Amino acid sequence: MKEPQWICITGTDGAGKSSLIDILLQDTILFNGKKVKEVTIWDLFYLPKEEQHLSISSKQAVDWYLKSLSPQSRTFFLLHCMAQALEIARREAVEIALINAYWYKYLATEVAYDGNLAHRLSLTTSFPKPDLVFSLNVSVKTAGQRKKHYSTFESGFPEQVNTKQFMNFQHKVQAAYQQIMTTVEHIALDGELPLLELKKQILAQLKF
Repeated sequence: MKEPQWICITGTDGAGKSSLIDILLQDTILFNGKKVKEVTIWDLFYLPKEEQHLSISSKQAVDWYLKSLSPQSRTFFLLHCMAQALEIARREAVEIALINAYWYKYLATEVAYDGNLAHRLSLTTSFPKPDLVFSLNVSVKTAGQRKKHYSTFESGFPEQVNTKQFMNFQHKVQAAYQQIMTTVEHIALDGELPLLELKKQILAQLKF
């Protein structure tokens, strides 16, 4: 089975990953007629019910489920979902896969809980190395302003989720994310820039 061309758009919560990928996908000329798809950790849940064999049916339900897991179990669950999303892209014979966040963002959140990076990195050795990685960097303040809703997972599982709780936890997430990205060959982008400017910078690096 031929591997897709893996292109990763990553960053922490509120960095603009999904919005940037949406703009890239709207460009009908960019991909020269190749089969392209956004790959997200949620793809396993978007399968028809008879294929996914899961009782969790919404992002909110996943958020509650994550809170019930131990740190190690939660990491395994998240990596499983990401690995399955990659398999779905392979099965669908996608030629260009735009990976939203990849495991970088989710492991950064996990490391923010307990600081244990080394063990978690060892769990990712079987994941494919993306052909290109673009890392969007934004301030915690910008992230807090952009997010319409905060999940408990991205806020540190507080009793009550609010902007302050989200921003306090995201300082830890961003520190862990930067630590992870020192192990990843990537192109850093200023996520504070307008999306069209970011698209222009990405196009300068893409070769299809």
